[in-house]
Parts: sequence; structure tokens; C-alpha cells
Amino acid sequence: MRSRRSVLSAIGSGLILSAGCISQLKDDPKLKFESIGVFNKTEQPHELTVRMIEDGKTVFRTSERVKPARNGDPGGHNFDQTWPTKPASYELHAKLEEKDEWIKVGAELADQGKCFNIRYMIDANGKLGVLQSPCSTSE
Repeated sequence: MRSRRSVLSAIGSGLILSAGCISQLKDDPKLKFESIGVFNKTEQPHELTVRMIEDGKTVFRTSERVKPARNGDPGGHNFDQTWPTKPASYELHAKLEEKDEWIKVGAELADQGKCFNIRYMIDANGKLGVLQSPCSTSE
């Protein structure tokens, strides 16, 4: 007969292992991106660089000079879909040419779905932000 201590120890170890497995699944979400674009609300053009990273390796990189806003309408650009389309553990990193800071989206989206449209927004003050919406297909 097993002692109460050994049974509790075994249950505790199982819970810790289970928690580790659940955490690992959540930390490694499979995402895909249907479209990536940018809007520019400033009156100046800006260059935006976007990188898609999988397992620490850049699998897509592009830069685009984004036209300025005119008559209250934002300038914009939709990137050609040359990035990987299979679901994987991707992160998107983007930055404006004149800034050092990269903004990142990736694993935090997993609670909201698996497929996204990403729109970067350069606000009227020249600050870069990101908006996401679900894919038009039921992914």
C-alpha cells in the first residue's frame, strides 16, 4: 500500500507536468496572416519595414515607402502576399525607418483566433500602431 505522501507527491508532479504542457501549447500558437497593410495619417511619407519571424529566423522581409495622407484620406499600402501561408509560430515585427523601436505581434493573438489581417497605422503624430481583424475565411 502506498503512503499518503507518495500519492500526493505523484499527483502534484502530474499537475506540474500538465501545467507545463498547457503552457507550452499556449506559448507555441500556430498563426497565419491573410493580409498585411499600412495606413499613413501623417502629411509626410514614411518607410515601413515588416519582418515575419519563425523560430528565430526571418522568413519574410519587406520595406515600403508609404504615401502621405491627402485631403484627410490616409495614404496606404497592401503588401503583396509573398510571406509563408502555412500556419506556424510566427511573429510580425515592424518599424518606421526613422525609429529604432520594433513593434511585435504574434503569440498574444492566439486567444483571438488563428488567422488574421494586420494593418499597421501611422497616426497623425507619426507613431506606429497595429490593428488586427479575423480573416475573411473561417480559419
